[in-house]
Amino acid sequence: MTSEDEVTSFVPPVDWDPRKNTTAPPRLGEEFLEDHSAGAESEAGGDGFHAAATAPRSGTFKVTLVTVQLLGKTKADTDAINMTAARNSIISAHSYWRGASSGRLAISKVNEYRHVSKTARITDSYNVIMDKVTKELGWGYRPYESLVIFVPHKDLNYNGSWGILGGGFTDSDTSGRVIMPYPSLLTNNVVTHEFGHVLGLHHANSLACNNGRPDVARGSAGWADPACWSSEYGDTTDLMGFAQPSSPVIDAFLWEYGRFGNGNEILNAGIATGSKQYTLRPWAGTAVNRAVKFIDPVSKETYYLELRLPVGYDTATAVNGNRGVKITKKDVLGWSGNASIALTPNSLRWGWGNSNLTWQAGQTFTTHAGTRVTINSITSSSAVVTVAAKSTVVPVVLDKSLMVVNAGDFNGSGTDDLVSRRTDGTLWFHDGTGTGSFRAPVRIGSGWGIYSQLIGGQDFNGDGRPDLVGRKTDGTLWFYAGTGAVSATAEGYRGAVKSGAGWNAFDIMVSPGDFTGDRRADLIARKPDGTLWLYRGTGTGPGIVTGAVRIGTGGWTGFNMITGAGDYTGDGRADLLARKPDGTLWLYQGTGNVSTTSNGYLPGRAIATGWSGYADVVGASDFNRDGKTDLVGFKADMSLWFFAGTAMTDNGYKPAVRTATSGWQDYTALVSPGDFNANGTRDLIGRKKDGTLWFLNGNGSGGYGTALKIGARGWNSFAQILAPGDFNADGRADLLARHTDGSLWFYAGTGTVNTTNEGYKPGRKIAATGWQNFDQVITPGDYNGDAKPDLLGRRADGTLWFWPGTGTVSATSRGYGTAVRIGTGGWQNFNHVLSPGDFNGDKRNDLIARKPDGTLWFYPGTGTINTTNPGYKPATKIGASGWNTYTHILSPGDITRDTKPDLLATRTDGSLWRYTGTGMPTNPGYTTATTAGKL
Repeated sequence: MTSEDEVTSFVPPVDWDPRKNTTAPPRLGEEFLEDHSAGAESEAGGDGFHAAATAPRSGTFKVTLVTVQLLGKTKADTDAINMTAARNSIISAHSYWRGASSGRLAISKVNEYRHVSKTARITDSYNVIMDKVTKELGWGYRPYESLVIFVPHKDLNYNGSWGILGGGFTDSDTSGRVIMPYPSLLTNNVVTHEFGHVLGLHHANSLACNNGRPDVARGSAGWADPACWSSEYGDTTDLMGFAQPSSPVIDAFLWEYGRFGNGNEILNAGIATGSKQYTLRPWAGTAVNRAVKFIDPVSKETYYLELRLPVGYDTATAVNGNRGVKITKKDVLGWSGNASIALTPNSLRWGWGNSNLTWQAGQTFTTHAGTRVTINSITSSSAVVTVAAKSTVVPVVLDKSLMVVNAGDFNGSGTDDLVSRRTDGTLWFHDGTGTGSFRAPVRIGSGWGIYSQLIGGQDFNGDGRPDLVGRKTDGTLWFYAGTGAVSATAEGYRGAVKSGAGWNAFDIMVSPGDFTGDRRADLIARKPDGTLWLYRGTGTGPGIVTGAVRIGTGGWTGFNMITGAGDYTGDGRADLLARKPDGTLWLYQGTGNVSTTSNGYLPGRAIATGWSGYADVVGASDFNRDGKTDLVGFKADMSLWFFAGTAMTDNGYKPAVRTATSGWQDYTALVSPGDFNANGTRDLIGRKKDGTLWFLNGNGSGGYGTALKIGARGWNSFAQILAPGDFNADGRADLLARHTDGSLWFYAGTGTVNTTNEGYKPGRKIAATGWQNFDQVITPGDYNGDAKPDLLGRRADGTLWFWPGTGTVSATSRGYGTAVRIGTGGWQNFNHVLSPGDFNGDKRNDLIARKPDGTLWFYPGTGTINTTNPGYKPATKIGASGWNTYTHILSPGDITRDTKPDLLATRTDGSLWRYTGTGMPTNPGYTTATTAGKL
């Protein structure tokens, strides 16, 4: 049929089957089927077809339904369009795609009217009709809006070729247009099909080969075998194939491409290895994992296996040779890879297409690269298939690069270590000294050249010992459980267990520690395209990680090194460090939260320069045991360099300045009450051996005036004198005293100190007993953030207790609430604990503690205290040694008027030393490098 009269002489009934038209011979697929590729959208400035959806869509398509009277057609011709059938076709499309999208999508007619065209004729190509009518209507693409027009003729043409039953046009995956001729038996199918195009899908085709082969490799332009081509629309078991009365389910490839369903319909078997058996359920059913996809290990193509049985939408089509296991993959046709191709037992072309599209029990499909899929059995409810990868001998490729990784405390000695792999494949253990250097290396293995990536330092299986993980050059991942013992007869690890495959997709792999806040060590890996991926730790082995989550876009290609830094910033969350080729070091501070809306880290910021001289940098360990994460870099000459971590802050104080040479040895107790005489400077109060109490007026520049006695003998009956601040909320600094009998006494400050005024009122007993159970009471000020000064107490068993202040001291109120135990103990390891106020500038009061070895430790306050929150974060060392030379250490507050709290200390020789506070300002996170040995 090469021409058509403009005046229709035949108005088909709605049950007319165009396939039975005898006025012209059948002409392959295009005779009675839409030619989607002809529908260019000229107004869009392109071909009108864009990439399909990459994320599940949700919304209701608002359809405008228009009947069009074309030039040369009569009103009677247009009136002959069966509007009930036209409306039903939209309802049919709605039912189909709503089901496919698990209820997320809907299609609803919102407008309906007739239009008389002044420019379009039935002899125009259908895309020309569509463009002319669209322009006349003034319709434009908008999200979730569609235009559907019916014209008065039994079919459409393209460049004079008739028999086309519909056309679809899409501008995105949520907007499009559809043109249809008179309704017929196939109209529901065609309209539903055209909405598939609107949703971003191309056609379901079948492979046709003159030599009958079932599969073929992709070539540079089409299929690699010239005897093969894609038979467009050739899949009669798919909605996106030939037009037909029913609307079978789209295949698994198109289903996944369009992100339909719930995401659990297709089991991802990964790269085919060995021989594995899978059970398929009816694809038109509802079972989870009812289809399977696998990757051919050689070609890397993905194949989809689905069972077609006469169920649901497949009832009419899954019969005879189309009842069985259907195998599909991505076609060479389509826009952006959105067409599928069915791989059949016999790809020879027969008439309209292959009527035996599925594989039957006992048959075996073999991919062009050699992976075999055997159909073991097919029943009325399931099929069992075996996927067997081609057995190949892959030559071992050795990696001869030098590697150094953090090993954690690999030998259980209490210090963090390193492990290195030399160019000859030998593995070496570097025992940490705990001072930022390493002892002479010990060989603990050979043959490690098979690994192109090594990861260490983390306890991946949850047994309390750091492990090793290696990726072979073939992409497989192997897990070595650490034993915690390294000696002449012990390597420190158990035998390798395979943990996964396909990891050669990544060029960098690191473990930052627990990146997600679930207390399990995670993996982070970068692909060559610059995307960053997180694999959550399982806490068990050998399957040490689970499903990948993309946490970074292509920008990570700008780095030539990424390292897991552990808690580099001291906030309790794992971080990442990355280096650019110009030597700048970038910090990506972890948030501990990875979700669909959070990548798990803050935007990167450059923190240092000059790192290009290091072959690699190792982080995530505390190599000098100061509670802060350090860095170790190694250079091409195999030298190791240690960078002591600072948690991006300094120790909180400047070098000591001696402010007095003698006299301070006379005091057995020394406290800082704040501004005790209300003159605007911070003062001290001391008790001498004879029990007298003395006031030292602060001068506002870090020094003190002449001592003034403000209490006669008798203060030596107290085990401890305390300065809680304004304990009764009257605006004046007060004192507390803990008696040797366990009673607690309150001395309300008056704000007046001179030769006739002691500065405090007579003592009031606010607790009769119980305080003898504590070997030290600490006055941290407002420790829980309620603006009232609180109390802390340490027992001999190392437990710490908190009393919230009430701000009221009276006959009925003792000034503090009920004690709450905080923390997990261990405070007996310190011989002195004090509160410096807000030492790090975060507006929360902190704690400082000294160990008998002279080290000083800082506990940042959190402002939150309850049974699960101790009110402080883990300690970091802020004093390496020497603090045991002091008899008293206290914080007088800000005595230098720079808004930062300071420290004071006295020695046995009577000297007084001031440590001016810094507020712990941020820094790059490390100190100057020191040599740490050789590899």
